[in-house]
Amino acid sequence: MAFPVSITRHLRELLIALTHPCLLHVAADYHVLDVIGDPLRYGLSLQQGEDAREQLPLLYGIALNQAEQWPMIELSDGLYADLLIQPTACGGAHLLLTDAASEHARRQASQQHANELQLLNRRLRRTLDELQSARAELEQTNQRLATLNQLKTQFIASLSHELRTPLTAILGHTELLRDQLRGIGGQRIAESLRAIDSGGAHLLSLINNVLDQASLETGQLVLNPAPTDLRALLTEIADMLRPMAEQRALAFRFQAPSQLPAWVETDATRLRQVILNLGGNAIKYTESGFVELNADWHDGRFRLHIRDTGPGIAPSERERILLPFQRGGQVAGQAGVGLGLAISQQILRLLGGKLVLEAHPEGGSVFGFEIPLERVDEVCTSAAADSTASSDQLQDSTARAMPLLLVDDAQDIRLLYRYLLEGLGFSVQEAADEQTALRLCRSHRFTLAIVDLHLGEGDGAQLIRHLRDAGFRGFIVGWSASSLRDDRESMFSAGADAYLVKPVPPSVLHKTLRDLLAESVR
Repeated sequence: MAFPVSITRHLRELLIALTHPCLLHVAADYHVLDVIGDPLRYGLSLQQGEDAREQLPLLYGIALNQAEQWPMIELSDGLYADLLIQPTACGGAHLLLTDAASEHARRQASQQHANELQLLNRRLRRTLDELQSARAELEQTNQRLATLNQLKTQFIASLSHELRTPLTAILGHTELLRDQLRGIGGQRIAESLRAIDSGGAHLLSLINNVLDQASLETGQLVLNPAPTDLRALLTEIADMLRPMAEQRALAFRFQAPSQLPAWVETDATRLRQVILNLGGNAIKYTESGFVELNADWHDGRFRLHIRDTGPGIAPSERERILLPFQRGGQVAGQAGVGLGLAISQQILRLLGGKLVLEAHPEGGSVFGFEIPLERVDEVCTSAAADSTASSDQLQDSTARAMPLLLVDDAQDIRLLYRYLLEGLGFSVQEAADEQTALRLCRSHRFTLAIVDLHLGEGDGAQLIRHLRDAGFRGFIVGWSASSLRDDRESMFSAGADAYLVKPVPPSVLHKTLRDLLAESVR
């Protein structure tokens, strides 16, 4: 079915309006015979009788006796048209020009878009290359940092051993001498021993702070929660802070709150460290007045505040002094390296709390924190009973001389703890290396073994593993001057039942051995 005449007419008019056709009728010699349409639209001013090639040079060399179609020809002034050559019977031709400007613009835009895409692709490839290069460089940097971090960790462990081990011997033997000379030696000897003990304790505190800060930076300091008698812990801390305050003619106030739970789950060592840091700072920076320790427990949260009557801390200084190696300027003459508060803050974060510093309305400062503590009454009730039984076992062991193997490469340390352990009723056999320890185990049946992590050329964790493989069924306490997480985990993985960090106070050693023996009672 053909289109209706009206539709055909409309389409023709639409096509003419869109293409703006211009028809040139030329003779065989290219002279214009007739012009239909508007040649000016295409930049042409052809008249009858003129040579069409003068304004359409592309006609030179083109035969008019063949039908041809030339798309997108460029005319003058940047005009574009499609050219159709249709031969006529008289030897000439009809030259039909139709507007190609819109198509040219479309193609030009498309080409520009393609060029832009190509440019973007180049930039994208360059960016991807840069990203891959940056990623490779970052991986290399991370690898170098990991290596440096590992070297730093190894250095901390080595430094811990080299510094804490001789200090353990100094402080331990000083305490032994003081106990042996109590009531016998003169005042000068007592004062000298007290000075040695005080200086050594201060040096140990500085070393511990520096090593703890390094351990925190490398992620090696971890918590070791265990059932803890919170009231006893606070009383112990107060008993340690009170003489420090009295030496500076300060009053020390503390009264354990009645609502404290009997036992909680926490890292007593780290909690003690934080409270002693805060209390020690308060005492150190207070010239007169008092230092007060207040504690509270409510709905599973433990709150503690230490107030002093010192000079206070300016608001502008409160953030700075919580940074590592920063100290209050008003007491620059005081000893210390400015790590106590920074370490306390980071430990409190591990414990789930935050260090808070405020000014008291009546003068002085208040340092405090709040941490979650889980009550463990039932667990510790049975543990306390077992502990009593094990304590009796230790006290009654003198007659039986309970055999214990002490393995440490430092002779001074072995001598110190041999005296302490024999005082607890143990029959101590010493070994400085792995071979001697294994030989002694073949000829003795030890109830307990204490093994140092660093044994000169040997490895304490490896020795523990060999002891377990050889059938050792007694309790093994691993100890070291290192508090690093990796060292602790290596000892437990090898088969240790407990891990202690030197210097180990006699009371801590006694409690650890007592608790282990409680396991055999249950």
